[in-house]
Amino acid sequence: MNVKANAVLLNKYIEAAAKFKNDGFLNEAEAAYLQALKLLPSSLVARYNLANLQKAQGRMNEAKANYEIALKVDPNAFQVHFNLANLLRSLGDLDSAAKHYLQTIRVQPNFADAHSCLGATYGEMKRFQDAEIHHKKALKLSPNSPKVLANVADIFIQLGQYDEAKEVLSKALEIDANMPQSLYGMVKVALAIGTNEIAIKALHRCLELDWETASVTNTLAFVIASEGKVSFKEYLEEVKRFELRALTHDQRYQAVNHKFIRTPRTNRCLRVGYLSGDYLKHAVSYFSEPLFANHDKRRLELIAYSTNPNEDQVTNRFKDHVSKWVSLSGLSDEQACARIREDEVDVLIDLMGHTMWNRLGVLALRAAPVQAHYLGYFASTGISQMDYWIADETLAPQECNPQFSEVLWRLPRPWMAYSGSMDSPEVNWAPANDETTIWLGSFNNLSKITKETIELWAQILINLPNAKLLLKTSALKYSDSQQRIRQAFSTFGIGPERIVLKGDTENWIEHMNLYNQLDIALDPIGGWCGATTSCDALWMGVPVITLAGSWLGQRMTASLVTGLGHPEWIANDIEDYISKVTNLAHDVGQRVTLRKTQRERMRKSAICDAKGLAQALEEAYENMFDIWWAKQLSDLN
Repeated sequence: MNVKANAVLLNKYIEAAAKFKNDGFLNEAEAAYLQALKLLPSSLVARYNLANLQKAQGRMNEAKANYEIALKVDPNAFQVHFNLANLLRSLGDLDSAAKHYLQTIRVQPNFADAHSCLGATYGEMKRFQDAEIHHKKALKLSPNSPKVLANVADIFIQLGQYDEAKEVLSKALEIDANMPQSLYGMVKVALAIGTNEIAIKALHRCLELDWETASVTNTLAFVIASEGKVSFKEYLEEVKRFELRALTHDQRYQAVNHKFIRTPRTNRCLRVGYLSGDYLKHAVSYFSEPLFANHDKRRLELIAYSTNPNEDQVTNRFKDHVSKWVSLSGLSDEQACARIREDEVDVLIDLMGHTMWNRLGVLALRAAPVQAHYLGYFASTGISQMDYWIADETLAPQECNPQFSEVLWRLPRPWMAYSGSMDSPEVNWAPANDETTIWLGSFNNLSKITKETIELWAQILINLPNAKLLLKTSALKYSDSQQRIRQAFSTFGIGPERIVLKGDTENWIEHMNLYNQLDIALDPIGGWCGATTSCDALWMGVPVITLAGSWLGQRMTASLVTGLGHPEWIANDIEDYISKVTNLAHDVGQRVTLRKTQRERMRKSAICDAKGLAQALEEAYENMFDIWWAKQLSDLN
């Protein structure tokens, strides 16, 4: 075939691929691009569009490889640099993303979107001065671009300047009311300042626009569950839509009908996979690492599947605890599912639910014979192929069953274990100089401090006129956040002199030492209660008063104080909560005793028994697998 004929055929393949892609026939489009590349491996157009196709399918590693090949063909192909930068940013490789945005700008200095995305990337890297430079450039080049404005707003959000962010996003939405990035920016602002109803409305609009449906559904599920205001039925109806949006009909059919071949676990280790994006410094790793360290390696073969490309020193410790470490970053859901199936995992444990870096699509495809959720989320995943949700009797009493599409598997002990770090500061109760002052406090995330919580705590402050409230969380380093909290309390007649707000501390020891100032820790109500913060408070000898709500996410502290042997700290209702705090505030003798004895009591309790938890989970995993195995035998007969 001559060169001219070759070129004609090449163009036909490329045109056919584009048409297939537009019509939704993605496999056929890929085949056409590959045929084009057989004819001319150096075809920049075919290579670039193939990479774009793979990226859209979530096949990030393949897309990355093809973008890099395209850049070898033409190192100055700025659009390739730009799309590769976007891909790398989505994978969390911010340094590499920034380099390719800079290459884009080198070739195309007036590319506003590149400046804007680079600014956003620098913002995520906390390089705010560099971010400002590129955002200003982007605004100068394209002052009315909704995308540019949305990226500028992101910096304001990261800096806690929510009013400024809202103003910029409002301008963006005036220009284009259907700009998903702007709507999602409004979601971030709304969640930060506690106006969840606005966030939910904006999320629904994003779904109507068919934008990033899987991730938006995740966020929507998280917000609805953390609020705890809708009915369990409404939540399940919403959360089950994730699977419908993430998988095709054929994929769902194949997931249901896939046949696993396994031998009985007699005379072999059970192969257990843990799926997580939090194998690094994170609240979930705080509880999961002691579990990994205490698993009996003669009983289980552990495989860690990481969904997060980022690593730190904590990651290295996890790698030491498992027999195999597998990164799923850059793989599509189908590729990740195939990888787990190749490892012949018996039981796959999801540690994420609808949180960041989750791969629920992999579980929906049925990657292992038995699949269960544990620890990382506080409500049902809604995934039809998720068999179990692991809890305990206090966390999930029988009345919680209707909240879940999964079967609740209840451990005969508290469902989590606290490590009680050896380098914690000593309990050294240090109340205010004024000995009559009662210090109440909460170090929970602001998203947990609901309107109902503020009203309750304000009533307690009214009942205890000598009390002050200390709130400590990262968001309170921003003046906007401080102002909103003070304003919320002022509506109930609580002046700013009675509310002490603290943001970040210099280190963890300083953070823990703040508990030495508290007399009583207050657990939030109405939404998602404390877990890590409750453990930390109890470890520092501080009693924690909680209200066990109807949602599982409102019962985590109740499980912890029950495991510690203090069920009397669980209130039955609002009035009881107020009464328990008031009575404890007046009982100085009891609080003095708690400071002297609580840490040792906690150390010896079930909630610090990571080995006992590991054994309970090992037994649970074995029983889950045995149930599955028995069903396979039954189906054969």
